[in-house]
Amino acid sequence: MKNVARSIIILFCLLSSLRVFAGDGHIVLYNYHLDEVIDVTYKTQKGYDKDALEKINHLMRSPDGKTAKIPTALIELIDDIADHFGAESVEILSGYRSPMYNGELKKGGRNVANESLHKQGIAADIHIDEVTEEALRDYAESLKKGGVGYYPAFDFVHVDLGPVRSWGEAKKKERVLVGTEANPNSAWRAVTDKNDYGKGDQIGVSVTNATYETAKLTKNIWYEHFRKGKWAEHEVLEKQKKSHIVKPGKSVDYKFDTGELPYGKYRLVIFTSEDFNVPPVISNEFYIKKE
Repeated sequence: MKNVARSIIILFCLLSSLRVFAGDGHIVLYNYHLDEVIDVTYKTQKGYDKDALEKINHLMRSPDGKTAKIPTALIELIDDIADHFGAESVEILSGYRSPMYNGELKKGGRNVANESLHKQGIAADIHIDEVTEEALRDYAESLKKGGVGYYPAFDFVHVDLGPVRSWGEAKKKERVLVGTEANPNSAWRAVTDKNDYGKGDQIGVSVTNATYETAKLTKNIWYEHFRKGKWAEHEVLEKQKKSHIVKPGKSVDYKFDTGELPYGKYRLVIFTSEDFNVPPVISNEFYIKKE
């Protein structure tokens, strides 16, 4: 039976080379776990660029360092999805998994298949900052080019070149905060009122005194925009010299309009003192989504 299953997988890999996608041949990929980014043109009118494909193979390598040849059909599928949404980059949470690494995940209690298509290099778990996982799933399913798995609790969608099928998990009721471990100022905690916002929504943030003493909080708030693997763009949202006196365990709430902020992933940077000598408070990560 294993030989039959392997033969079926190989057949789908061969058929995948015949599939035509609408990607423009240029793609920006960010490997979330390896914190690496590439910006490559892998295909032109002259054909595929070998060096660019090697860079993609390397970026989508197994976490244990093993690499595989990623089929151009999978690359073009991801490119098609990125172009459809006008995404600046696509986040890769999992690409190729070596058999050994996949087995370790299985032993560790992770919900991975013994014959995972990740082991064949024909599957990827992806995320796009600008759009919801629902929109990403719906478009991937509409292509009918392979399998689509929906994992909203972990902010990614699985795509592969296997048989056309779909599955999914329910959203978690409890909210999951991401990025709070990056806060360099343990005296304060900053949490936004939601993880996802639409254009025109107000962003609410609650800044809490996490110490056992009364402290001053100056309203000096910046935003940072995550682009191509880096917290790159930043700008002042509001800057005031007036300070709030905040008792232990108490919070100060602020609200901001999203205004003309581009779609994508953000975090707030809050300087608690006017002279910038104290490390800033970093909020959880949040998104402004287009759909």
